[in-house]
Amino acid sequence: MTNDTEAPYDEQLKLLFDYTKFHIGLYTGLVTLMLAVLAFGGDQIPTDLMWCARLAIALIAVAGMCGGIVVGNIPEHKNFHTFWNCTSLPLSSLPILSCVKCKAKYWATAEHVFFWIAILVVVVPVVLADSSTWEKPLASNPSRLHSCMEVVEKRR
Repeated sequence: MTNDTEAPYDEQLKLLFDYTKFHIGLYTGLVTLMLAVLAFGGDQIPTDLMWCARLAIALIAVAGMCGGIVVGNIPEHKNFHTFWNCTSLPLSSLPILSCVKCKAKYWATAEHVFFWIAILVVVVPVVLADSSTWEKPLASNPSRLHSCMEVVEKRR
């Protein structure tokens, strides 16, 4: 029989697992969306903002890795308190990073920090950018559309 003081932690551990799993899914969707925009609409994104999108993708990937460290270690623990304060997470087993002894709560915090920095890296430059200098999409710029069609015709 479990101790009464451990019962709430078990529920917290389940909630943390579901919460972090949701975040990883969200990150996967955002990165997929951003990669699709870069691949299919990248020519319409101002070149001075492209680095923002690439940096945001990298930051979201790091956030997902932090979340993966959290989720991947939850099954090894019986209650939230022991997990949250545990320092024997995967990086401590690598010889080169054996000095890294971060608690699970720091990995969870790092996940959130990297995600919100990624959001700021994308949103702030777009809000502060002078949109009048952006190149207009092909459909609203007939001369650019015509020159693109000429390139396509030459390739045939």
